[in-house]
Amino acid sequence: MPPSEHRKQPRVRISGLEALTGKAVLQDHELLALSRSSLCVQVCQRERPGVVVELQITFLESDETVAVTGKVVWVTDIPPLRVGIQLVDVDLAAATVLAKYLDPE
Repeated sequence: MPPSEHRKQPRVRISGLEALTGKAVLQDHELLALSRSSLCVQVCQRERPGVVVELQITFLESDETVAVTGKVVWVTDIPPLRVGIQLVDVDLAAATVLAKYLDPE
């Protein structure tokens, strides 16, 4: 069974940039995949699992931006560094914008 079938939420690959604020402000990293509950980001600096991060996701197609809070749940150890982040706080406005990209009509 393909890994995508094991996921609780489908993943969508999008064009977007985000700022991660954990120990340091990390900007312009590549957003690799996004779902309603998590995202995967390629980063330059490693954060450790458990760190809470503030994320600002800008959708390049429209310049819409959402701010959410997430928690790092996994990190790769070899380049390119990637982190998996579980979304833990998404307000209604951010959820509405995310739904537009995750559930296009």
